[in-house]
Amino acid sequence: MVNHYARFIPQAAILFHPLNYLLRQGVSWIWNQEQEKAFQQAKRALTNHPVLTNFDSTQHIVLACDASPYGVGAVLSQKDKSGILKPVAYASRSLSPSERNYAQIDK
Repeated sequence: MVNHYARFIPQAAILFHPLNYLLRQGVSWIWNQEQEKAFQQAKRALTNHPVLTNFDSTQHIVLACDASPYGVGAVLSQKDKSGILKPVAYASRSLSPSERNYAQIDK
């Protein structure tokens, strides 16, 4: 379920990294504080994040991107009538082991 809704959660790949790590082949399943924290954050993210707004082709867009050692993320936003930025879409993904070696600017 979380993977389906990840596109609606900012920085989902980074947030879920401790959980996704356990799904790798050859990794022992050890649930510790890091996984529990990620699990609790995932539950909060699924229930608390703002609702996406519809894209308006007549309005300017703002694209914000970020990278961490584990993943990359982006949010596409537009200002509503009151001038507040509202999210239109989120994107994120985990980096492959080789991509994690890239310089920060190349991620």
